[in-house]
Order: sequence, then C-alpha cells, then structure tokens
Amino acid sequence: MGRYVPVFASEVYDQNTRLVESGLTPINLQSVMIGNGITDFATTVLSDYDMQCTSASVPPVMSISSVAFPPVSILS
Repeated sequence: MGRYVPVFASEVYDQNTRLVESGLTPINLQSVMIGNGITDFATTVLSDYDMQCTSASVPPVMSISSVAFPPVSILS
C-alpha cells in the first residue's frame, strides 16, 4: 500500500520552500523508507477497492469502471 508516508513526505518537501521563504529552517528530509504495508491481510484485502478506486486518501489509481466486480458489503 505505502500511500501515507509518500504523501506526508511530499507535503514536507513542498512546505520546506515556504519555510525558507519565511526565513525559517526547513525540515531536513533526506529520504523516506517504506516497509511492507501488508501487516493484516484480511483488513488489507477489504480496503483494496477503497484505496485503489476511490479518493479515500489521495486521487484513485484505478477507475471504478475498470474493476470487474465492485465490492459487496460484508455487513449486508
């Protein structure tokens, strides 16, 4: 998955310009390490559709129309 750390790192990188312009010390972000995002397979599988096809955290990477079978609620 690895979506949150890159988004946060990008924001830090982008905001560093504003800090420098304001005369403040930027955050020294030299690298970002992303480990294995799959720590709970059952939860990960259930969230795949939302993370890939909806704007749950960032713009979707797949269109909903490209998904063969839309999710069925496990509660219904």
